[in-house]
Amino acid sequence: MKKYLKHIDNTISIFLMTSVLFTLISQLPIIVELDITQWFSIPIWILFGIYLLISKQIGFYRFELIIVINFLFFSSLLIIFSIITNINYFLESELFYNITLSLYIFFIGLFIPNPNDKIFKQINFTYILGSVILVFNIYFKFFQDGFLFDFNGFIYASKNSISSILVTSIVFLYFYKSGPFMSVIKYFFMFFVLVLVLALKSRANIFGVVVITFIPFFYPKYDYKRIPPLIIGLLIVLLMYISDGSFNQIINNVLFLGRTDLDSISSGRLDMIFIDFPNFIRGHEIFGNPLKYVEIFILNSLLKYGLLLGLMPILLAYFPIYFSILKTPFTRDHYAKVFFSIVLFYSINSLFEAITPFGPGAKNFILWLYLGLIVKKYKKIKNVKLIV
Repeated sequence: MKKYLKHIDNTISIFLMTSVLFTLISQLPIIVELDITQWFSIPIWILFGIYLLISKQIGFYRFELIIVINFLFFSSLLIIFSIITNINYFLESELFYNITLSLYIFFIGLFIPNPNDKIFKQINFTYILGSVILVFNIYFKFFQDGFLFDFNGFIYASKNSISSILVTSIVFLYFYKSGPFMSVIKYFFMFFVLVLVLALKSRANIFGVVVITFIPFFYPKYDYKRIPPLIIGLLIVLLMYISDGSFNQIINNVLFLGRTDLDSISSGRLDMIFIDFPNFIRGHEIFGNPLKYVEIFILNSLLKYGLLLGLMPILLAYFPIYFSILKTPFTRDHYAKVFFSIVLFYSINSLFEAITPFGPGAKNFILWLYLGLIVKKYKKIKNVKLIV
């Protein structure tokens, strides 16, 4: 029996690491350009779910049933909305697809038995490995002649998705325990990734990095040995400013994109808040307007599904930060700290993106996988199993 259970655990570990690695590799520019990212990553997640089913790891308790019932209720109302308005709410918006995919990955994490430190280490290591492959591939494809900060355009169209993955890898690296020699390599690579994110000019992710950088200082037992790398980073930035004006280029061409007025700097988001959203939602308060969208998740959800039904995706989107703060020892436990940093980063990102934290694509999968594992680990209520 023990041998059989060990076999299941080993197979789950293989599926888990393969799924994470394939999802990250699916974001390689060549795969994105061929438009086969979904075909590259989704099949392995489906096989993973099938294995969990046939190995009898899937069981629905009251908590899981509440989520499923609410999702079915939400889907049923969208069917009714589609009939009434003669608009297909499932096809006219990417949001529903990405919500469904995120929930599926959440349940994968939730059904993994015994999410111990070994499981979390496997995920973190595999994510870092996949990110290293992405980093060097993007560098040699777009930046082998150097990082350019003196122009206003974008090097890579999928900058937001890839930058979110790279910032998440910085979080994993920051919390990755290593010796003195490996720490030097680790912090050098973190700095290199940060420069890459700056060069990609994904400002929402840059802002997220700034915020999560200060999180560890508020932990009761913060390791102040980690401060020197931060000081070194600040000194490098100062030298850039003194030497050749690169700092000014970053401020003007990366953060401001060479723009001068506030709405242009925000890529039109102020107009989206005060002009577009009120105009798009007017007359569609009940059923929403799935044919329009705005680049702010909360407003986009209300716009797509109406002022009432649109609240359901919003509540689901910010459930991770609720659970992280109120249900986990996020100031003490190592992996709860990692999860809180990821949650905060993607919550900030949702203020600047239409689908985040559900998508688009693979950029947020690690949030929902980690959420399933964290809920399984820290959920206190022992409910009676209702469905096998």
